Amino acid sequence: MMPLAPTAGFALPASLAHPILRDIVTGHAQDALNKLAAAIAEDPNDAQALELRCRVQIQEGHWNRAISSCRQAVRINPSASNTHLWLGRAYGGRATTVNRLTALSLAIKLRNEFETAIQLDPHNIAAYAALGEFDVEAPSFLGGGIDRARAVATRLEPLAPANAHALLAKIAESQKNYALSEVEWKKAVQMSPQPAQAWMELASFYRRRGRYDDMIKAAENGAASDHDHSAPLVYGAQVLIRAQRNLPEAEQWLREYLASSAQTEDAPAFAVHAQLAQLLEREGKIAEARQEIAAAKALAPDYSPHA
Repeated sequence: MMPLAPTAGFALPASLAHPILRDIVTGHAQDALNKLAAAIAEDPNDAQALELRCRVQIQEGHWNRAISSCRQAVRINPSASNTHLWLGRAYGGRATTVNRLTALSLAIKLRNEFETAIQLDPHNIAAYAALGEFDVEAPSFLGGGIDRARAVATRLEPLAPANAHALLAKIAESQKNYALSEVEWKKAVQMSPQPAQAWMELASFYRRRGRYDDMIKAAENGAASDHDHSAPLVYGAQVLIRAQRNLPEAEQWLREYLASSAQTEDAPAFAVHAQLAQLLEREGKIAEARQEIAAAKALAPDYSPHA
């Protein structure tokens, strides 16, 4: 999750920024957008308001809108590391919805934004992680490649060792070195001060390998270590749902997250309500599914999980 503190040099006053940030974290997308519309109408050059609008639009999957908002924010405040990171993420989301040629163009832009974010803030852990994941997945002619990913892991290791091992795990898996990947995921768990997400990532690795007993054990370890019922529960539920295993447990985790005070921007409540609705519908609980859809629409009327 990105930090809540406004970036220095942005114009949005703290008295307005903090309520909007809270709306974003708790998944009140429409409330956030309404406040941001008023702020931007008052000052079209408010870079923080534009970045925050971009972040809500990313949550909702409105990639073109997000790109436009973040581009405007970058133009006004080009020295803000996180704004470049969010613009890169918006490019990445858009790349999943377009033809291959357009996706290639967006991939180049994406990498440039992640690199710029790191240049502006050499301690931006989220930007290193995003760049490293891109390098694992992208071919060398797009600026990616395993050697680049390893270099990112080396730079990341002194800043966030658990994140570095997570990246090394992805590198190993991409090379079909599954034994090493498992070792690296376990190191990420061991070195993380809050290991719940690393446990869930290990569970996801086991799912991809068809090791379902190990998957369930890792996911349950992740849930047990997530005392605040935060975003890892959502990720773990998604792992179980994809594997079609322990669906009642997945439902419980989604409900625990929605009832918690530890919701995050990365797992907006409206999206979790929609995920829960899909799970309930699959289980034949139609009335409950409709309630969850209504809850999602109340928070984000413009959100469509299939958009």
